[in-house]
Amino acid sequence: MEFEADIKKYEARSNDTRAKAESMEKEYDRLNFRDDQFDMSEAFLLIVTAVFAVAALVDSFRLLHLAWASGGLGFFFEIAGFSGLGLRPEWLAQFLGN
Repeated sequence: MEFEADIKKYEARSNDTRAKAESMEKEYDRLNFRDDQFDMSEAFLLIVTAVFAVAALVDSFRLLHLAWASGGLGFFFEIAGFSGLGLRPEWLAQFLGN
């Protein structure tokens, strides 16, 4: 008998906590979307650094153009993340997320 009141109290707390968690899940997904955009930006900007170094070593304009293109994508994803654009290639997000 004395434990039934405690059980009901903890069940009510559990239901409240579950409701709060489910309501916060949407906010988590929204913020994770933006985080993925910044991850993509960082990945492309790291590629720029490596490809620029290799292009300088081998004196290749093709690699230089590849580095410029990668840099453009990196800055584009950075701008998309800061401005809240809905740009996020799903296949790339899955690749970088795992």
